[in-house]
Amino acid sequence: MKEDQARWNKRFSERPMIQAKAPAFIEEALDQLLPGSVLDIASGDGAAALFLAAKGFTVSAADISEVALDRLNTFAQEKNLEVSTYTLDLDHPEQLNELETFDNIVMTHFKPAPHYWP
Repeated sequence: MKEDQARWNKRFSERPMIQAKAPAFIEEALDQLLPGSVLDIASGDGAAALFLAAKGFTVSAADISEVALDRLNTFAQEKNLEVSTYTLDLDHPEQLNELETFDNIVMTHFKPAPHYWP
């Protein structure tokens, strides 16, 4: 985890403090989501998470990068939105078992290995 975490922390620490726009497919698929809660897996600094929170979902975001999640929290505070954040190494999906259940899961930039899908 440490190598991946350091790499992603570095990447996010070098970005300007500008919130990214939500991925288009999240906006397009909004009406396919169930009302309620959403887990944004590998959320980064929260483009999808923040969009969904603004649409009224209860949002949790999981990422390996503490820097990304700090950025997400800053953006959420600026917009008066609430997003719960979790620092997790998604190469160890058993860590997801520590979270509650969710009505929806979104993943925009993470491609898990096939044996993790179950």
